[in-house]
Amino acid sequence: MLITGARGIGDLSLISKIIRLMLIANNNSDVTLLQQLYGEWHQQKQWIREPILVGSTVRVNAAAENWATGEAIHGWVHDQTFIVHQVRNNNSEYLLEGPGGVNSWIHLDDITLD
Repeated sequence: MLITGARGIGDLSLISKIIRLMLIANNNSDVTLLQQLYGEWHQQKQWIREPILVGSTVRVNAAAENWATGEAIHGWVHDQTFIVHQVRNNNSEYLLEGPGGVNSWIHLDDITLD
């Protein structure tokens, strides 16, 4: 069963209710499978994020080590906000501009909408 259209944390309770109803309907026979699927869904937050668009304000994640071009990300970058100026590669890379003259491409997994 694929559940689509989720938009945020409020949908977690909806998913929990759907799983409970499925468990009741199946007499709890698939508890382990459903718990595993819920855990995997909960970890895949990328698909429930708000979209990051040109003009969005973002922060670089603390775990980010390299820009999309391969250069190392300096530590001070993680404490700053940046503006997205371009998007490429099917919304997987973003050109950030901001403090310190930063004008660099970064991967989607390395930024968070501010």
